Amino acid sequence: MSDERIELDAGDIERAICQLSDVVEARVVVDNDGDLKEIHILSGVDRPPKQIVRDVESALLTQLGLRINHRIVSVAQVGPRDGKVRALPGVGRVELGNVELWMSGLICRVQVRLLFNGKESVATTTGPSDGETILKLTAHATAAALKGYLTEECCFVINDVASLTMGSQKVVVVPLTIILPRARMDLVGASIVRRDPHEASASATLDAVNRYMGVLTVKSSE
Repeated sequence: MSDERIELDAGDIERAICQLSDVVEARVVVDNDGDLKEIHILSGVDRPPKQIVRDVESALLTQLGLRINHRIVSVAQVGPRDGKVRALPGVGRVELGNVELWMSGLICRVQVRLLFNGKESVATTTGPSDGETILKLTAHATAAALKGYLTEECCFVINDVASLTMGSQKVVVVPLTIILPRARMDLVGASIVRRDPHEASASATLDAVNRYMGVLTVKSSE
């Protein structure tokens, strides 16, 4: 838990962190009370994670007057052997095709269809039919479909799926972990519920992963 309540927009905090050396991207998670719960950072490998965490503490205190507990900061480091993280040009974004649900008694089957560089990937998961579980099933199916676009061995771990109300908007937040042979990436995605919460769950999962498609090994579009 942070020591102080956030009085700033989450975007201001993320921008301040992204100005730091070796930081590629940053996402923050705020609860309904406005408390800063998590800071997730993707960085290169030129600097130790502990130093990046100290830099984050100093930057937020000096620039924004925000004091945080270092334990809420997680750093995922990725990059080739020269220690540089490079986004591949023209990789593009994975788009959500649709989410379909089938109910049978207490069981729900969720199918997610994705589109990326003209190719379709579909995955299905099955589980209990209560509301919160269906959101998690959707995130799991989205992650499974994402794996269809990657060439290297990896494991997607959906850590949680949270449905929040922020101001007048309902938002779905998905913190997840991608475990690769060369790195571990702790990510967070979010999506406003515009029509359907299950679509928002899938979109939040894509939001977490899409910005890092350039550092993952993606299958050729040919």
